[in-house]
Amino acid sequence: MGLMTADHRLRLNKLGFQWEITETHVPEQDAHLEEMLARLRAYLKRYGHACVLRSRDRALAVWIQQQRNYHAAGTLREYRRKAMDAAGFPWVPVDGRWEEKFADLRKFKACHGHTRVLAESKEHPALGSWVSCQRQLFKAGKLPAERQRRLEELGFLWVITKDSPGGRGGGCE
Repeated sequence: MGLMTADHRLRLNKLGFQWEITETHVPEQDAHLEEMLARLRAYLKRYGHACVLRSRDRALAVWIQQQRNYHAAGTLREYRRKAMDAAGFPWVPVDGRWEEKFADLRKFKACHGHTRVLAESKEHPALGSWVSCQRQLFKAGKLPAERQRRLEELGFLWVITKDSPGGRGGGCE
């Protein structure tokens, strides 16, 4: 099953069957692709990640999901996939809330030179709480390895002492 007989192939050839699929470009679709990729690049630049939240850009979030569906179904054209890869398209969905806080921590470090945000931070209460949660998850062995790796690459410290970068009070408190 699934194999074509020589007779079937011959009959299809006589009909002018096109065996090779060529990628055709539809100008309107290409323009829309470029528009959405520009929006994705702007989102990446502004928020530091490509996990587009519907509350920020519903059309872009829906478009991303549609492209993932086309890719999974094998119907996404190769030239479109290449353009999307070049733009940093997020093929695998991630936890948007985690990505948001990770981007906030990256900004915090760029500003203050360290990742020590105190849990009771008055200036950054949500980030301080998130940082504390990451340490608790790590201690309990429940922090995914990829997240642990990314935090460590940022210079994240799992144990804070008075000699840790950022000093006792942290740089912003």
